[in-house]
Amino acid sequence: MTRIEWRPIKTTTLIPGSRPSPLPIAVTAVVVLLIAAIALAMRGDESGAQTPAATDTVPTAPEQPTRSRQGAESAAARLAAAFGSEAMFREHDRRELIEDSADPAQREQMLADATADYDRLARQIGLDEQGQPPAGAEFVSRTTPVKTTMRRYEGNTAVVDVWCSAVFGLTGEGVKEIPPSTSWLTMALTLRWHQDDGWKLVDLQQSEGPEPVR
Repeated sequence: MTRIEWRPIKTTTLIPGSRPSPLPIAVTAVVVLLIAAIALAMRGDESGAQTPAATDTVPTAPEQPTRSRQGAESAAARLAAAFGSEAMFREHDRRELIEDSADPAQREQMLADATADYDRLARQIGLDEQGQPPAGAEFVSRTTPVKTTMRRYEGNTAVVDVWCSAVFGLTGEGVKEIPPSTSWLTMALTLRWHQDDGWKLVDLQQSEGPEPVR
């Protein structure tokens, strides 16, 4: 298991058109959040970003889109948003999301990896065991799909690139603040069609950059 540690750095380079490197699904999801966190940590108070309003809404797994290119792209966009959300830091919501959205063959491993990685990251940034910030603090982790591109479609399987804007931050009195800011990234999601359950997630890869992977 690849270990991820929270270490703010001085510079970050985003490479347009960079190719995604394969990572375990849970590690990839954590890296997605860390990309935003690293970028915002360097901007500090100069970013002038405002903390988005808090919400307890849990992103849901994809509804059952059609067995088509458009249906696969819709499912991929919904999954990208869900896997980059605050819900992944909360045990119950994380389990529900993965059980609803993952391919049965990968489900248990995805859940185990996600639990280990998100719990460790939560401790590093100051969240409690339920994924909640200290009293008086506010935590935000959002990933917004901007564009989808079909990389490969073969009827029962699809690989979709989802270009996303990510926001990550922790603010409030008595915490080590991570001022909220934005970053860009591309997720490549491999999906498999199940006749009774629709598109399910098989694999996820991630790359930095301002444009979708071609």
